[in-house]
Amino acid sequence: PIFGTLTPPGEGPPRPPPPRFASTAPPARPDAAAGGGGSPRQQYDYAFGLLKQANYPGAEAALKAFLQQHPHDPMAGSAQYWLGDLYLTQRKYMQAAGTFADGYRRYPRGAKAPEELLKLGVALGHADRKQDACVALAQLDRSFPHPGAAIKQRAMAEKKHLGCG
Repeated sequence: PIFGTLTPPGEGPPRPPPPRFASTAPPARPDAAAGGGGSPRQQYDYAFGLLKQANYPGAEAALKAFLQQHPHDPMAGSAQYWLGDLYLTQRKYMQAAGTFADGYRRYPRGAKAPEELLKLGVALGHADRKQDACVALAQLDRSFPHPGAAIKQRAMAEKKHLGCG
């Protein structure tokens, strides 16, 4: 299978929660998205601003640049999640699934890890990979028994829709 095992490679300290955004406007330094300077936070904010504006090509490029330049930044797990979500929004289901699976493997205790497993299941379900989708949703149950009400409800609905055991 292309996704391999979803079990985290090891336990680590939990990552801090993702930053909250007061504005959807990109910061004043658009060169940060292309990797031409700016702090990691400025680059992330710029990429997220593009995503919120539905500038998907720009957001994709900015998120990829951020992840390439700052793979260990505390915001990297969130950037990986938003890249997968961008692909899911565009109905690029296998690309989304690969991005979510990679994000979960890289950041298994990140703030977005439960949502990545949920969205991995959603993307695989849309790609007609129902058995793999059920595996991802079962991993969500095992790794995050209390993921929050919204994630839990969505996961239950997905499992029912997919016919997971």
